[in-house]
Amino acid sequence: MLANGRPLLSHWEGISSRSANEDVKCRAEKTFHLPGVIDSMHGWQNFQSAFFTDMGAIPNLPQTTVNAIMQDSDGLIWINIANGLFRFDGLHIQLFRPQANQPHSLPDSIIRTMRPQNSGGFLLGTATAGVIRFDPKTNYFDPISSDAPTGRGLSIQVIASDNHNGFWVISDAGIGHLKAGSNSIHYEKKLPFSDKGDIHHITDLLVTKDNRLWIASNDGLFFRRKENDVFTALRSSEKEIDTLLTSQITALYQDRDDRLWVGSAFHGGLYMTADGRFYQPKPLKASSPYLNYRSIHGFAELPDNHIWIATMGGGIIDYAFWTAGTKGKLCAPPGEEYTGYVRTWTHNPLNDHSVSGNNILSLMADRDGGIWIATDRGVSRWNPHPSIAFNLPDILVDKNGMISDSIEALLADEKGRIWVGLQNGMINMIDQQRSQIKKISLKGLQMAQPVRAFLQAKDGAILAGSLGLARIDPNDFSTTAIMDDILGKETITALAETKYNLFIGTNSGLYVKDRSTEKVTHFTHNIDDRDSLIGDHIKDIAVRSDEEVWIATTDGISIHDTHRSGFNNLLGKPDDRLLFSHSFVTSLATDNDNSMLVGSFNGISHLFPTKNGYNFNNIYRKNKPSSNEINRLIVDKFGHIWSSSPDGISVFDSVNRQSHFLGQRDHVSSGHFSQRASVLTEDGSILFGGTNGLTVIAPEQILFSPAQLGNGGNSATKIQITALDLNEKTLPFGLLPHTDQMFDIPPGTRSLRVGFILSDYSAPNDVRYSYKLEGIDSEWIRIPDNTPPVAIYTNLPSGHYALHMRAEVLGLHSYQKEARFLFKVAPRWYEHWQIGIAVAALILLALYLAVLFRTFLLERRTRRLQHLVDDRTHELQQANKQLSELANTDVLTGLLNRRALMAKLSELHQDALLNENAISIAMLDVDHFKKINDRYGHLVGDDVMRNAASIIRNNIRQEDFAGRYGGDEFIIAISASIEMSRHIAERIRNEFTKIVIKNGETELKITVSIGLFEITTEESISIALDKADSLLYWAKNNGRNRVES
Repeated sequence: MLANGRPLLSHWEGISSRSANEDVKCRAEKTFHLPGVIDSMHGWQNFQSAFFTDMGAIPNLPQTTVNAIMQDSDGLIWINIANGLFRFDGLHIQLFRPQANQPHSLPDSIIRTMRPQNSGGFLLGTATAGVIRFDPKTNYFDPISSDAPTGRGLSIQVIASDNHNGFWVISDAGIGHLKAGSNSIHYEKKLPFSDKGDIHHITDLLVTKDNRLWIASNDGLFFRRKENDVFTALRSSEKEIDTLLTSQITALYQDRDDRLWVGSAFHGGLYMTADGRFYQPKPLKASSPYLNYRSIHGFAELPDNHIWIATMGGGIIDYAFWTAGTKGKLCAPPGEEYTGYVRTWTHNPLNDHSVSGNNILSLMADRDGGIWIATDRGVSRWNPHPSIAFNLPDILVDKNGMISDSIEALLADEKGRIWVGLQNGMINMIDQQRSQIKKISLKGLQMAQPVRAFLQAKDGAILAGSLGLARIDPNDFSTTAIMDDILGKETITALAETKYNLFIGTNSGLYVKDRSTEKVTHFTHNIDDRDSLIGDHIKDIAVRSDEEVWIATTDGISIHDTHRSGFNNLLGKPDDRLLFSHSFVTSLATDNDNSMLVGSFNGISHLFPTKNGYNFNNIYRKNKPSSNEINRLIVDKFGHIWSSSPDGISVFDSVNRQSHFLGQRDHVSSGHFSQRASVLTEDGSILFGGTNGLTVIAPEQILFSPAQLGNGGNSATKIQITALDLNEKTLPFGLLPHTDQMFDIPPGTRSLRVGFILSDYSAPNDVRYSYKLEGIDSEWIRIPDNTPPVAIYTNLPSGHYALHMRAEVLGLHSYQKEARFLFKVAPRWYEHWQIGIAVAALILLALYLAVLFRTFLLERRTRRLQHLVDDRTHELQQANKQLSELANTDVLTGLLNRRALMAKLSELHQDALLNENAISIAMLDVDHFKKINDRYGHLVGDDVMRNAASIIRNNIRQEDFAGRYGGDEFIIAISASIEMSRHIAERIRNEFTKIVIKNGETELKITVSIGLFEITTEESISIALDKADSLLYWAKNNGRNRVES
C-alpha cells in the first residue's frame, strides 16, 4: 500500500507481439521517477508520495472550492473562489470583490476561466458579466465589448489562446474570437454545429499546434481547420474508444510531443498521437481502480514524460510513459509506445503535505515547473525541485487501525527490513523488497506500554522492549516473552549486545545478562558508591567494542568495561570546557573513527580519549535554547552528524562548522519537532521516527550536489516588489518599481509602504525577511516569521534613498538574496534652493531700499524684521521638535519607537563605556497578549498596551528611559547595576498585577514577564538584547509573571 492509502499498480501497454521474457526485461528497464521524489533509494520508491504544499494555509486563504487559477506575467498567482478574486505572491494576499458603487471594480465574483495577456493584463471569463479585462496600469476591471445579441455573451464557459496572441471565447452566444490588439469579441453568426447537427454545451476548447480548433462538448469531441467551417466529429472504429469520443467530453490538452489528451465525464480518458492513432491505457479506462468511473477535469505535463490527470473524487493520476527510442530498442521499437508505472496522489488526513482534496478541479503549471492543484478544499502546489527526504505518516497506524501518537523505536535488521515501535505494544515492520508493512502486536502486559527499544540478537531474532522483553521470530513473526520473571514489570528503554553480554536499559537501572552463564545482574545507582551506575533512568546504550559499552542516563554517562569492576562515570558540567555540557544525556552515537558523540539537553559533545581519561569538545551550540535540546543523534556514512531537537532535524557540517535544519524545501514537514528514534540503514538512508511518522533521508541526494557545494539557490529567483502604497494610496501593479532602478516619489508624499517577496513558491514559510533603509536604519529590521514582508516609513524628508531587502532561505540548501529599491523623495515647493535664494534676495533688496529711504525707517523695519525672524525661527524649531517627536515616538504607547530606542541605547552605551557606568537592559513582554487580542479584540489589546506603557513610565527613574521594541515587547534601559535594576523590574512587574482592565462586564488581569541583563564593556547592544530576550524566554518558560536575570 502507498502512504496515501491507494494500491500500487503497474500497467504495461502496447501493441507489441514480443515474448513474455522480453516484456519482463522491459519492465526491469523501467523505473518510476517523479521529479521532487527521491529515486536513489530504490527500496523506498513504493512508499514515497509527492510532496505538496497547502498554499491556502500560508496566507489564510479560505479553504473552499477554487473556480480558477492563473499565473500572471509578473509571476504572481490569481485565485478565484466564491467570495472574490485573490492576488497571491506566496505570503501577501489582496482580495478583489464586486462593489456596486465602485467604478471599475470586479463585476462578478464567480470566474470560470482566466487567461494572461502578453501586455501584462489578463482576461476573466465570468458567469454573468461576460469577458472582463484587468489592466495592471490602472488596476481596473473593465468589460470587453462584443457583437453578441443583447443579453447574450455574458455567461462565459471557456477562454483559450488562438496561438496568435488572440483568444477564442465560448459563451451562451456561441463561439467568439478576440483578435490580437482588438477590444471587441466577434461572435460567429451560427451556433457551433457539425454534419450531425448542433453541438450542445461546450465544456472546453483547444487550438492545437497545427491550428485546428477542437471543442469538447456533451455530444462528444469535434474539430475544424478554418474559421466558420463545419465541425467534424472525431470517431473511432474501436467501440470502447468511440463510446468515449461521442460521450460527454470534459477536458482537452496537447503535450509537448503533440499528443492530444481527452478526458470524459464517465468513460475515462485517452490520447491521440500526431499521426492520428488512439491509445487508451488501462489506468485511464473508466473501470480501472484509478478512475472507477470518475470524471476527468484536466491534465498537466511534468518533466520525464509524466502526465497528471485531475479526477473528481480520485485525486491525481500520475501517468508515466516513454515513447519509442527513449529507453532502449528492446522496450521501444519504432512506432510503439509503452506505459511505465502509474500512481495516484490523494488526500491523506495523516499527511500535512498530501494534496488538499480529492476533487481536483484543475491543474496549472507555473513558470518554475511547479504544479498548482485547485480542489474543493483549497489550493496545493507540487514542488518540482529535488528532495532529500520524505515522510511516511501511515506507519503510525497499528494492527488495530489505531493511530499512534509517535514512533518510539527503530531498527534496521540484516535483511534491510525496518522495525517500528509504536504505542500499546504495537510494531510495524517495513519490508522494502515486497513493498509491504507487516503489523505485529506484543502480548499480555507488554501491550500496556509503547515499544521503546529494539535489538537484533546474534541468532537473528528481534528483541523488543516494552513492559518487559519480547522475542520476535524474524521468519513467522511469532512473539514470546523472555526473562519475564526478572523484566516482566520493567519499562525497557534501551537494548545492546556484545559477544559477552546482553545489556538491557530500564527506568530503574541496568540489567546485564552474561551470555556464557545466563546470569543476570541488576545495576543501580548507589549514592555511597562512586563506581556504581551514575543514574537509574537509562536513555541510550552504545557499544564501542565488545569490552566497552557506554550507558547514557539522565544523570550522566556510565562506561562499562569488562576489564574492571564497577563503572567509569562521567558527569556533565556546563562551566567545564573539558567535559560534555549537560548531565541529562539523551543519545549516544559512535563516530566513523570510533570516537563517541554525546547528545544532551545542552547540545552535542564529541569525546576524545586522552591518557588521563576523556576530553569532551562541545561542537554544536545554537542561539536558541530549544535547538540544543538533542533528542537523537546519528552519524551517516559520510561522517555527517544528524540530530533531532525541538526545532527539527539538522545536520552538522564538520568541515564548515555549520549546522543546517531541514525544512519544507527538503520535503520535511514543519511538524517534525519530536523525533524520538533514529536508525541508519544498510543503503545509507537515515530514518527518524516521531510524532509525524517516519522521516526517510537520503544524505547523498543533497550534500554532494552542485547546489550544496556552491552558493545555493535558483538563479531565476529574485526579490521583487509586489505592492507599494504612497500616502496610503495603492499604486497600480503595472506601475510598481523594479529593483535597482530609480523611482521618483511624487511631491508631497512622505509615507510609503513597500511589500516585497522572494519569487519562489517552493516553501514560503521557510524564508526569513529583513530590510534596512540607508540613512534611517542602523541595523537590519527582521520581519517576524510567517509574516508578509512589508517595510513602512513615514515622514521621510526629501532626498535619495536605498531600501535594502533581504531574503534568507532556510533548509539544507540555505541561501540568501538581496535587492535594492532606489527612490527619490521630491522636495516641497519651499524646500527648493531656488526659492531660498529668491527669498534672500528680496530681503536684501528690502534692506537696501530701506537704507536709502530713511535711517529711522530702516531701524524700525529692521527691528520688525528681527521680531519676524525670531518668531519664524521659534515656529520652525517647534515644528522640527514636533517632527522629531513624531518620528521617535510610538503612536500607541507614547514611548520611544524602535528606531529612537535603538539610537538612544547606542548613545547610552557609548557614554557608559567612557564613564564606566553600569547599564542594565530589561526586556518586558505582556503574558498571553495574543490570546487577549484574539479573544477580546484589538481595541482591548491597544488598551492593555497603553496601560503597560503608563506603568513603565511611572515606575522608572528620571535618568532611565523605555521604548516599544515591537508587538507587545518593551525595552527599559536602566542606568544601574543588576541588583538595583532587578528592584526596579520587580516593582514594575508588581504594579502590573494591581491593574484591572475592564471590557464590558469582564475584568482582565495583566501580568508580564521580564528578562534582565547587565551589559559589560565587552558586549554590544545587540548581544545584550539577545541575552535579555533569552532571559525573557526563560521567564516565559518558567511560568511567566516573573523576572529572570
